[in-house]
Amino acid sequence: MPPYAIYVGAEVDATPFHMTRMPGDAEYVKRTWGVDRRTPTAGRVTRRLRFALRDGLIRRGFDIASTNDLNAAHWKHGLPHAHANTQLFLHNEDGRYPLIPCS
Repeated sequence: MPPYAIYVGAEVDATPFHMTRMPGDAEYVKRTWGVDRRTPTAGRVTRRLRFALRDGLIRRGFDIASTNDLNAAHWKHGLPHAHANTQLFLHNEDGRYPLIPCS
């Protein structure tokens, strides 16, 4: 497992509210976000920026790993909640803010 990785795939999905466990959490999610806690979201990743960042780091001697597989078909809930929640709080459904998941 590399210490850092940049996601370079075109699209990523997530289920950001799957961890709601406290009483009332499901109702809060429904009231605040208008979705069920099991509702998946998807986001586009900025192509030019994701490869420029990865390739630039490598050219400068930073040995960064990259992956193009973070969707929920292979990862139980897709993108980790820290990244998925950021997209939700930014209201980035239209992709106006560049998204490059790094872990």
